[in-house]
Amino acid sequence: MGYWYGESIPIPIGGRMVNSRFTYLFLDSGQMYMGPEAALEKALEGQQGSASDSEVRTGTWTVEDDVLLVKWDNGANTKRRYRINANALEMLNKKGKVVTAYQR
Repeated sequence: MGYWYGESIPIPIGGRMVNSRFTYLFLDSGQMYMGPEAALEKALEGQQGSASDSEVRTGTWTVEDDVLLVKWDNGANTKRRYRINANALEMLNKKGKVVTAYQR
């Protein structure tokens, strides 16, 4: 499915409103990476950087009946209904709200 990026709505952290940026990389091999863009690129290149390994989540992805299934390497699973709408990847989160990521 490719390389996607987006930004979530601001959430309160420590009394301040903070935007959360995210990057998803879906490889043809079924491997998936999720995390901040800089950390993800360093992880792909196998480089050490200032970003901790915990900033990049890895797993494998499949699609069944318009549902994205991700089995994370830490044992967690994510199941999201999704669609590709022009250059946007739209997924429903647990609360039923659309989370949109755009092609990079």
